[in-house]
Amino acid sequence: MKPLASFLTVYLFIQSVTFCQSTADTICILQLNDVYEIGPLNQGKVGGMARVATLVKQQEARYQTFVVLAGDFVGPSVIGTTKINGQRVNGKHMVDIMNKTGVDLVTFGNHEFDIPDNDLQQRI
Repeated sequence: MKPLASFLTVYLFIQSVTFCQSTADTICILQLNDVYEIGPLNQGKVGGMARVATLVKQQEARYQTFVVLAGDFVGPSVIGTTKINGQRVNGKHMVDIMNKTGVDLVTFGNHEFDIPDNDLQQRI
């Protein structure tokens, strides 16, 4: 029975993947979370919000695309904890970055509550 169940699982998975070929009603959902830094890592080989923005544009050219962020983006980052003119940035830069990247929907993660309530309210 186990080989039959394995076969059916793989078969149904393959069918669902091939069923999702590009059609007029295909959508693409890109999901991010725990975005603490905006720049690439590993000498520019990995990550970075510019790379995410490029991916979003590529998908938007092919599909109706929704970009969602599942929290943890206003902190903790090195830039987010920096003081400018005596005030902590507290993720202010990340809101602008997410808007420019094309993020459609954001929810709170635990690190959104690391910053003072009044700063979080301003970010909303």
